[in-house]
Amino acid sequence: MDERFFRLFAQPTNLYCAGSPVIIVSGELYKDNQTGGIFAQCVFRNAARLPIKALTARFQPLDTTGAPLGCPGEYQYLDLMAPRDVFFGQESPVFLPDSTTRGFKLSIGRVVFADNSVWTPDEDAAWEQLPMPEPLAAKLGDAELMRQYALKYGADSAVTYAEFKDLWRCNCGAINHEDEPACFRCGKERAAIASPDLEALKSERDERLKHEAEMAEKARAEAEERKKASVKKAKKLAKIITPIVILLIAGAIYLGWYMNKSDEYDAALALLEAGEEEEEAVEAFTALGSFKDSRQQIYNLAAAKLEDGYCAEAAELFTGLGDYEDSADQVNNVWYTKADRLLAGIDKSVTVSTLSDYDEAYELFSGLGDYSDSAERAAAVQAEAEEYKQDVYDECFELIESGNVETAKNYFKALGEFGYKDSAEIFEEIERQEDVLDLIHDNYFTYKDKRVPMHLPDIQEALNSLETGNYGLLLESDAQPYQNFIDMYLPFYGKFELVDSSPIVYNAIKIFDATPNKTYEFTQYGEGNDRYYLEIEYYGANTELDSMEFVCTYGYTNFSGETSSDIYGEVNYSLTLTDEGNVRITANFEDDYGNEYTQWIEFAKVEE
Repeated sequence: MDERFFRLFAQPTNLYCAGSPVIIVSGELYKDNQTGGIFAQCVFRNAARLPIKALTARFQPLDTTGAPLGCPGEYQYLDLMAPRDVFFGQESPVFLPDSTTRGFKLSIGRVVFADNSVWTPDEDAAWEQLPMPEPLAAKLGDAELMRQYALKYGADSAVTYAEFKDLWRCNCGAINHEDEPACFRCGKERAAIASPDLEALKSERDERLKHEAEMAEKARAEAEERKKASVKKAKKLAKIITPIVILLIAGAIYLGWYMNKSDEYDAALALLEAGEEEEEAVEAFTALGSFKDSRQQIYNLAAAKLEDGYCAEAAELFTGLGDYEDSADQVNNVWYTKADRLLAGIDKSVTVSTLSDYDEAYELFSGLGDYSDSAERAAAVQAEAEEYKQDVYDECFELIESGNVETAKNYFKALGEFGYKDSAEIFEEIERQEDVLDLIHDNYFTYKDKRVPMHLPDIQEALNSLETGNYGLLLESDAQPYQNFIDMYLPFYGKFELVDSSPIVYNAIKIFDATPNKTYEFTQYGEGNDRYYLEIEYYGANTELDSMEFVCTYGYTNFSGETSSDIYGEVNYSLTLTDEGNVRITANFEDDYGNEYTQWIEFAKVEE
């Protein structure tokens, strides 16, 4: 990518789940700085025996915190006909509609093969990263030992044998299935290369070197003797017959061979220059071996892949070149360069991708062993990543304290996925407390037909459960409004008994049928978003069952209400708590002569 495109996100490379016919080689998110468009660039590798003609990929867009952004979308890669071990998808950008997308979660929806058979993953399929190929030369550490290995196991041996889930990697670099006893590409027997006897290999190397030295000495001596015995005859014939015959025969053979190889070389070069048949071109140049600059053409292609950011493809090409020039060293350089680019492109404001980039860079540097300053870089990356994780961890608590719980939860989730401290446990505790608050809201604060009974003691019990976890009340700002509601109105809720009253004036309070030692039930309900009522049932002056409502605007501790009397006109009532915690109903009214009166009755709670 040139400067027009800026990479926003990269998921771990070479993801695979057991039984999958494809490997997700890479998935990266880019921003077009000219148009502002956001698109994903993904590379897949056919790991199946059949050619793949279509693949459906699922993209779940993520925002800058790593939280899901809208609904998942699908993209179909069609008309592929990609044979086994071929990379595809890199030429098909997937444009995402939301310009605020800063990451994505990629999964496989289904794969359609050339015979129209279909593979779909399990719902709980776990995609994990394949281990990176380990250069065989780095492991053996000796050129002659590497040569002995090549003589015994094949000249294309470049990486160490490895197993992962239901796959195994041949030392030629090909990915095979566990039920394949031999490599599909080079034909090596799995059993032969799975556990090579290095000590025996070293002995064979020493024997070979000894034998080669002996044979070289013997050949030198024999040649010297033959030279002396035939010098006279050779002088005569060499001047006339031998040079002519040898020249004619060799010329004819060489000319035919050279013309055939030249045709193959030209065909391979045409494929490479076409730009769409790189895989076939590499296979053709590999078959040509050292003819002309065939291996240099592959080397140049690998270098171009590295320059363009296609590190996985570059590493595979350099690995396939074996001991050509500095190809083995270039494999290490590829992963070193990728790690370096990851660090250079880190945007610490995008928490999820930053953690992922730190993790991938550390894994790359660590896997390079003593190459260059990889060990020091790995240690530095690890220290920087730990410091960054601690900063994010501390910020999470500040976010919770400021009320931004959702962002803190997403950060804890991301930290938990990388096993940092107790982040996963805190994430689960936040979700538990959110569930409790959702339950309170859904069951007690969602009103239908404007009036829905609320059982206040159950709300208090649910609020108390928020503090029973290992981390105490994390969602205090969300829970406090509910607790305020309970603190204000629970004292007025329940069954009460009349305990005291003022002297009766004009029988104003008698409309409650306020009889000592009789139990009265106060029922609370809500209407709208901020008005709450308390209702007391009583028998009015006409002896019919009636009720009185006391209304309160949320945020005040007193209830007030009014009713009318056929005898005394309008009577105003208020409902308050006494210092002893009893409920007092006060009636204020005036008679027909303008005289004002106040009466009250007092109730004590006997049951919630």
